Amino acid sequence: MPCVASRFALFALPAALALAPRVAKADVVKLEELEALALQNRGSVAGAQARVAGAEARIALAKVPYYPTLEAKASALVAPGGQVIHVHDLNDANGAPYSVFASRSIGDQGAFNPNFHYEALLTFASRIYDFGRTSSAVSAARADREAAMAGVRSERQSIALEVRGAYLGWLSAYGMRAILAKNANDAAALRARTEANIAEGSRPGAELAAARFEEARAALDLERSESDLDSARLDIEQATGAPLAKNAEPDESLLDRQPPPAPVSNRADVALLERRRDAAAAAASAHGHPFAPVLGVGLDAGLKGQGYTPFPLYDVGLTLSVPLLDGGLESANAAQATSQANDFAAQAREAKRRVSIQEQRSRAALERASHRLELAQALVAAADEQVKHAEDQHELGGVTFDAVVQARMQAERARLEVLTARLERARAVLDLSPANTP
Repeated sequence: MPCVASRFALFALPAALALAPRVAKADVVKLEELEALALQNRGSVAGAQARVAGAEARIALAKVPYYPTLEAKASALVAPGGQVIHVHDLNDANGAPYSVFASRSIGDQGAFNPNFHYEALLTFASRIYDFGRTSSAVSAARADREAAMAGVRSERQSIALEVRGAYLGWLSAYGMRAILAKNANDAAALRARTEANIAEGSRPGAELAAARFEEARAALDLERSESDLDSARLDIEQATGAPLAKNAEPDESLLDRQPPPAPVSNRADVALLERRRDAAAAAASAHGHPFAPVLGVGLDAGLKGQGYTPFPLYDVGLTLSVPLLDGGLESANAAQATSQANDFAAQAREAKRRVSIQEQRSRAALERASHRLELAQALVAAADEQVKHAEDQHELGGVTFDAVVQARMQAERARLEVLTARLERARAVLDLSPANTP
């Protein structure tokens, strides 16, 4: 009998679903509902969206040189010198006098006498052309935003895949508990029938110990499955960031879902690596103009004066600045960004190959699981016939109690094979289906 029990414990490891009595008001929770709930609750999605907002701000920052600047300045000070005096042009005796600022040198009388000065000024400046500096920086910032947006989609996909894994684990634990609950009920019924047969004198009393052992073993297996189910529910709650209802049950129709007609395309994790590659390449291009000149225009307008004597102040000019040496800063930044772009490009190629291989593996698993399901269903039919035959022979005294238990074990194992094949098929279908990440 211990040998039979150990065999059942070994074969009961695969997850399965069973025909067990339903709770009257069971709340069936669909996978898509949990995926949507996880995307709403998980903080990592909000973090990825915050990175997109930061990338938008960097675009605005990169565009700053496109726009002119206007600054107002005013100052007032008390300092020696700068005394306003009026002088006449000797060549123009009838002309108005000129007002100039004059100062006395040290040693002259009144050299340190303070004078009040003031100034008010508006300064306008604008970059006219920078030979690709700003446009490259803006392109790099936009590529960085695309990478951040791809990061949001990748994070959503990762969460959806995590929820799918937890959901399949929940289905597994739920099915195991259901099968073991049915097995415990059958063991209790078998023990009661054995007691009745012994009381009638049709079976030897030694079979009662074996029947009680089988009932206790089934009860112990059921108790372990309850712990596994609780753990699986906690995995769901962790993946979704929300508690499950006490009467929540997984959706068994997932086991019958059909695969998509077309293979999975545009995987978010691959797209993220490609967008990061593009962002690094754009950053390298932005650092590719270390010695480009910058042409600008400036305008100052205002007044300055002393006391009640104001003077007009304005100037208009063009500026052309050309960097000559930067110590290799820009070229080093460009080289670093290029190496990052090459790294991301290599990772993207590897990711594409992994996705392709995974798709082939999932399609092969789908085909194998479908074929295995057909074989397991035939096994269930044969096992049920074997159980009926063993029970009939036991009632007639043709076989021992151990033969009945062994037949029941084989029947349960056959049902586990059917349901395990359905779970493997469901996993393959989900692997071939795009994640629901709007």
